[in-house]
Amino acid sequence: MKKKLGITLMALLYVSCIAVAKIATNSVEKETSGVIYGYVVDAEAGEPIAGAAIEICNRKVFSDLDGKFEINGLTSDKLQMRVSMISYNTQTIEIDLSKQSNVSISILQQ
Repeated sequence: MKKKLGITLMALLYVSCIAVAKIATNSVEKETSGVIYGYVVDAEAGEPIAGAAIEICNRKVFSDLDGKFEINGLTSDKLQMRVSMISYNTQTIEIDLSKQSNVSISILQQ
């Protein structure tokens, strides 16, 4: 009888630990689930700009050869994104991730 009770309590404790871990994981995923992606192009020529710096929430990525970029794990809906490239005007854009997650950025040469 004591052995069955001990096994039952151990199983209950195990299931409880798994449930708590799952809840904690889900809350972390919700806090860091924001993603923004897009591309950077020359405003006049319409050509993609490779190597443009995209900064958001103290994180920096660079556009690839096709001008594309992606930033994952954003924790806020309303953000400021800064796009810069040598010989181009730096541009700051307000982003609301609750309304959009895909952006096209056109920057002008200086």
